Amino acid sequence: MKLVEVIEFIESRPVITSNDVSKNFSISKAYARIFLQRLFKRGLVRRIEKGKYSYVNDALVIACNLVYPSYISFFTAASIKGYTEQLPRSIQLATTAYKRDIAFDGTKIEFINLPSWSFYGYLKQMRNGFTIFIAEDEKLIIDILLKPKTVGNFEEMIEIIKNTRVQEDKMKEYAKRIKNVSLLKRLGYFLEEYKNIDLSDIVSIRDRNYVNLNPFGKLGKKINKKWRIKYD
Repeated sequence: MKLVEVIEFIESRPVITSNDVSKNFSISKAYARIFLQRLFKRGLVRRIEKGKYSYVNDALVIACNLVYPSYISFFTAASIKGYTEQLPRSIQLATTAYKRDIAFDGTKIEFINLPSWSFYGYLKQMRNGFTIFIAEDEKLIIDILLKPKTVGNFEEMIEIIKNTRVQEDKMKEYAKRIKNVSLLKRLGYFLEEYKNIDLSDIVSIRDRNYVNLNPFGKLGKKINKKWRIKYD
């Protein structure tokens, strides 16, 4: 096993583990682990977390290849798409897995858990020669309504929703999959208010409870009977 061969192999992958090296070069996992540690000490690779290394100088690419399945969403996706003027403080990934957040190269990488019914609506893109996945605009709206704290505040949420470019048919198809009533109510209101899309032909709100439009604030005084929403 030559050093140049290992480097070429590492360069071809966004994230590398001792198991990858062991399988590719038919060596023991123990030796592969020691070999990667030596490369790290020589400054030839960077350690992401215990047992994971990378040659790639792109935190976004690395983040997208740490947990499977996962995709970029929330405030990070909104920033990449140009839907907010604010700079993201972290890289936010939607995933069905449970994983602690990590810090890498001065960047916080957040793994935000979604229920299995809500894991869909993302596209494959190429970035610096590697594959990443990012939320479609329709799913971005659903994600930030499901996890509002990921965008910081109500005003930012509205700004992102306004700036998205959605297809009505796809939005309605995605809305059919939602199993969270409060989310459906807020989604129905926002789409009607800002996108001129009416979900009432596909969504039936049966419970008579009202939810606050602003998930960050107190219960509003005005009401929208159609979507069972309270707002100010």
